[in-house]
This record gives sequence, structure tokens and C-alpha cells, in this order.
Amino acid sequence: MSEKSTLKRIFSESYEFFSDISLGGKIAQKIAVKDNKIIAFEFIKHATVIPTAIGQCLHYLSDANKAYIVLLSKEKDFISESTLGILKQNGIGLIISDHEAELIIESKEFNKNNLSVIKEIKKKFITNTKHIKKDVKNHIIEVLKEHSDGLTISDVAKLTGRNRLTASKYLAILEAENIVECNKIAVSKIFRLKKNE
Repeated sequence: MSEKSTLKRIFSESYEFFSDISLGGKIAQKIAVKDNKIIAFEFIKHATVIPTAIGQCLHYLSDANKAYIVLLSKEKDFISESTLGILKQNGIGLIISDHEAELIIESKEFNKNNLSVIKEIKKKFITNTKHIKKDVKNHIIEVLKEHSDGLTISDVAKLTGRNRLTASKYLAILEAENIVECNKIAVSKIFRLKKNE
């Protein structure tokens, strides 16, 4: 079952779905938009990743009205009561999904008027769609301009519609050309445009 069809089973209202959107400085895998509301989703395969997913969702909630973690149903038995308590305490929802989608915890709704954020998302989505046919190097440069804090290889791949290998190859070329700089933070490589000196 696709991520989108899973979400549509629970959110039957006419939401518009977008993938790989920046919310709260992090890339949300999937969001749903309706009127002035944004719902963010973090898809994970293993219950052991829930603490990391909670951190992601808390970032999303700086822009989103609701946030959900979506977990494979085979992992349901590995969720502890304390984890469920942390999710409820932070207002983060939990959906168990496989062939059937089941809402385990409803997300708290945080009151925000997100019309300006939604307009920006739709504008970027249209812009990114137009960029797909552009030169890969120029596309990566444009995406890095929009994310001055830097992006990982995976983020660049998602935002440019390329696979990770292509993104990695062109980031290395841009770094060799002294256009991009790479900083290692923990196990991640963060790429930024070099500032003009």
C-alpha cells in the first residue's frame, strides 16, 4: 500500500498531499494540506526509531497544525507504554499501517493560521516541478540557495527529484569546483553553498 493511500484511508476529507516539504527546518516525507491546515507525517519501519521520529515531528509542528508518525503494523507490539505516553504528552499522533491503516493516537491540533506557509509550499512545489528538466548542477545550486543551513545528500536528492547516487556525484563535482562546502556533523555530511569572500 502506498503512503498516500494509507493516509487517504484515515483522512477521507479532500486533503492535497505533497512530498518532501521543508517544515520547521526539516524535510517532511509527506504532508496533507486543506484550507489553512497542515498535517505532517513521518514514516518509519521500526519501533526503535520512534524517538528520532518524535524529534522530527516536533520540528514539523513549528509550521504544522498536526503531526503523525506512521509505523508498519508488524512493529505494533514493540511500542512501549512509556513511548505512547511521550507521544501523547507531545501531541504527536500514531498511525499503524500495512494493508489496513489504524489510528492509534490522535494528534493534538495546534492552532496556527498557515495560509502563508501553504502558499509558499504550493509555490515551491510548482517551481520544483519546473526545475526537474534543468541542468542537475544548477538545480542543486538553486535548492542549496533556498536552504542556507545546509542539506544532507538525501535531502538534496529528495528536493531535486534525483536518486541519492546522482545527488552525491554532483555535490562532489560542485565541491571540487569550490561552489559547495561540506561539513561533517556526527555521521552526516551537510552541504552548503560557499559564501563569496
